[in-house]
Amino acid sequence: IRPVDHYAYLPTEEKAKLLAADVMTWGEEWQVGEITFKEDDDMWGIQIICQQKTDLITVNQRSGRLFEEAFHLGGSYDGWGTVICKNE
Repeated sequence: IRPVDHYAYLPTEEKAKLLAADVMTWGEEWQVGEITFKEDDDMWGIQIICQQKTDLITVNQRSGRLFEEAFHLGGSYDGWGTVICKNE
């Protein structure tokens, strides 16, 4: 288990904060990072950190949940990333 960064873009700061508030109810393994305005895209970016495994099933479940929530708020899920570890 290690920190995995997930990213989403929302059309307004209010909707980014709504996603952040929702994520904070999902359990202690979830944290909200930065919420920043992306001028190039005219969208609000949100970083969400989850302490999780990086196997395909876990990654798909976690990213799928964020994809659905961002889509519901008129935004989009932009993917995930983490550091490479040997022998996980």
